[in-house]
Amino acid sequence: MALLALFAVGLIAVARPSPTQLTHGEMKAEDFIEYITVANPYTEWETWPGTAKLRKGRAPHGHGVLITTYVNHLAFRSIAEKKGMAIGSIIVVENRTDDKRLVALTTMYKVGGYNPGGGDWYWVEATPGGRVMDTEKCNRV
Repeated sequence: MALLALFAVGLIAVARPSPTQLTHGEMKAEDFIEYITVANPYTEWETWPGTAKLRKGRAPHGHGVLITTYVNHLAFRSIAEKKGMAIGSIIVVENRTDDKRLVALTTMYKVGGYNPGGGDWYWVEATPGGRVMDTEKCNRV
């Protein structure tokens, strides 16, 4: 029985998407959102250094009234070292209303050679339920 459970866990781990798939054009935006919400939940990451959760957002830039910015370990280290974002850095912004209701996730993933003119950022916006609303090469560096 224990062997069967271990096998099932192994299958789930293999089936989950990896962000490295994006580097080779193998990951869909839906897979990326699944990666950051299920396989490697962004809510367990650090917040952007020096920022608070539920701080005031910048509405003209498409963010919510209140935002929380999470970064994976590569982005966190890059910020601390002040050398620019490393390839593999992921940034997730929770966009919330003034009553703190989550309305969207804005994500950026740094992929070497993906989009040199835009700092190599891959961008996806999704609903709280994981439905992709928009994706593109980021033109904002």
